[in-house]
Amino acid sequence: GDTTALRNLIKQVFTIEDYNEIKRLGKDVCIIVSSITDISNETKYIYLSQNSYEDFCFYMWASTCVPLFCSLAIDSNGNEFVDGGVTDVIPLYRAIYDGNSDIDIYSYNTPSPIKRSSTTNSLHLAARVWDIMRQKIYDLGFLVADVENKENAGSVKIKRFNPPFKLGPNSLIFDKAKMTEWFDLGFKN
Repeated sequence: GDTTALRNLIKQVFTIEDYNEIKRLGKDVCIIVSSITDISNETKYIYLSQNSYEDFCFYMWASTCVPLFCSLAIDSNGNEFVDGGVTDVIPLYRAIYDGNSDIDIYSYNTPSPIKRSSTTNSLHLAARVWDIMRQKIYDLGFLVADVENKENAGSVKIKRFNPPFKLGPNSLIFDKAKMTEWFDLGFKN
C-alpha cells in the first residue's frame, strides 16, 4: 500500500534537530536498504554521517518498504529500494566490519520451529514465504558472523535475545494491544 503518511511521520518523529545532535555527539546510525534497481540486488548500508537529513529520512522510509505489502521507495534518480531485511535481516557481518565488539540482537523469531496450518489465502501464503526467506537470511547472517568472529580471534561478543513463545501468526500482522503486552513483558525481563 501507499506509505506516504509514514514517510511524513518519520520527519515529525526524527527531526533535523535530532539529526544534528547525533552528528554533534560524533555518533552514527546505520540504515539498511536493498536496492532492487540493478541486477546485483545490493544491500546498502546508509550512514547518517554520510548523508544529508533529507536523504537519511528517505532511506529510513525506504527501510520500511516491505515488498508486496508496501509501495517501493524511489529516489530522484529512479532507483528503487525496499527494506534491507530482504537481503540482510541481522547485519552482523557489517556490525563486526564496522568495529563493534559487543553486539546484542533482539529477534522476533522463537528459538524452536512453529507448525503452521495449511492455507489457500494468497496474502497468508506470501507472508509465510516472507517469514521463511527472512529466517534463512537470519540464519546465514549468524553463520557469516561466526566465521568473521573466528577470524578476529573471538574478540566479538554476540548475545541473542528471542521471545519465549511465538508472538503472532506472522511478522507482518500487528495488533497494538498484543504488541504493548509483549513490550511490557520484555521490559520486565
